[in-house]
Amino acid sequence: MVKYLQKRRKRANQAKRAMEKVVPTNASGTDFTFQHAHETLLSVPLSKSQLKKKMKKSRDKINDNETLEKIHEDGCSSNKESYPSRGDKDLPAVPVDKSVFLLTKDQLKSNKYPVRCYDEAANDEDGFLPCITRDSPTNGNSEEQPVFAVDCEMCVTSEGHELTRISIVDESMNMLYDTLVKPGRPILDYKTKYSGITAEILEGVTVTLQDVQKQVTALLPTGAILAGHSLDCDLNALKMYHNKVIDTAVAYKDKRGGYFKPSLKFLAEFYLQKKIQKGSDGHCSIEDAKTCMELVKLKFREGPTFGLAGNASEGLFDKMDSEKKTCSMLDYPYIANLCRSGGHNVVPCTSDSEIVLKAANLINSSDFTWIHLQAVQHFYERLKDKAMNEEQKEEVLKELDTRVREIYQDIPDDCLTLVIMGCGDIREIIRLQRDPSPRTEELRKAVQEAKKGLCFMKFT
Repeated sequence: MVKYLQKRRKRANQAKRAMEKVVPTNASGTDFTFQHAHETLLSVPLSKSQLKKKMKKSRDKINDNETLEKIHEDGCSSNKESYPSRGDKDLPAVPVDKSVFLLTKDQLKSNKYPVRCYDEAANDEDGFLPCITRDSPTNGNSEEQPVFAVDCEMCVTSEGHELTRISIVDESMNMLYDTLVKPGRPILDYKTKYSGITAEILEGVTVTLQDVQKQVTALLPTGAILAGHSLDCDLNALKMYHNKVIDTAVAYKDKRGGYFKPSLKFLAEFYLQKKIQKGSDGHCSIEDAKTCMELVKLKFREGPTFGLAGNASEGLFDKMDSEKKTCSMLDYPYIANLCRSGGHNVVPCTSDSEIVLKAANLINSSDFTWIHLQAVQHFYERLKDKAMNEEQKEEVLKELDTRVREIYQDIPDDCLTLVIMGCGDIREIIRLQRDPSPRTEELRKAVQEAKKGLCFMKFT
């Protein structure tokens, strides 16, 4: 071990002599996840004002397009081409099939939805009922996919969280169902701060959970899609299951990233420019259901990727393009294909040796060149659970040194060169993540260690 550390220190000293400055780096991510260098460096974060401007511009295009469509439908214009078509590349895509927004089985499972939402073969001993039954209303159009936003308020009883109110709205913002519900057990905590429910409000209420379940199945037609914010909580309180679900807490990402979920209040203010849940008397389930439906319809208009982490940033190459700079990229296909837009010179490669071979021409013809060598990462991935072979690792690192040196020799004068060693060995993280008994503190330490890297800099 001492010998290995001495070699490592020697290599670092050699690199320091070759480069003018060495700076320690720390990969982005949360306490339990990290991002590879390309996931962070190939995007430029937008400020809140820039993002709002971008969203407003997109919404204005949508509204203009919808107004023109309405004019055409009303017969005020006979020229169908007088407005941009939905296929126009400058307009957000509007998918025909709403099912592209549904949670997958894996998402239903990881977000703690009732078991039968994602496993139809599971037993029904838990007493959960389907939202759609044979007696549910039938759509005239079998391909229709009506969306209904659901929001529930709960209290705490000896059983846990029980239903005290439910509201359902349709896509036209019509309130279809709203009722208070009497829990089956004595209430221990009304959760008034969040639910808005008090003992006085529930006084005289006779509607039971079973009554609500019957009303829901009578209301929802076949093919219905349920929307909600953390809808897993609502379905668990209803003791019902459904597999066609749009969850705005999943469809929109939290600004903090990782496993955090955004609040409905934040999404309303950020994406809809409206304030909800303002009072001190708790939430209003009707207001929350309507807000959720607005977010869903906005998602339909903007497309499946709207509201995800990438929307809060601008591609590095797009940013460089706007500054009239020429860009080139040498990377593996799964990364290179993400940057194939505009006039960028993107060259997918299948090996580090191919990247080095093609680097010289691109470096001398571009203002900015991205070169991504992955041999070390692939080495760690191939090891998986095997013991570390220090001799093999030494050979991989020597080969990396050689390739970096070859590339460096082709760099012209008056350039800034950055060599970024993104992260360390992630095998321990993978092992802990697969552990059926998660060890939070160990995982946190492993992530912190793997995030450590180095950045070498030099002006030529």
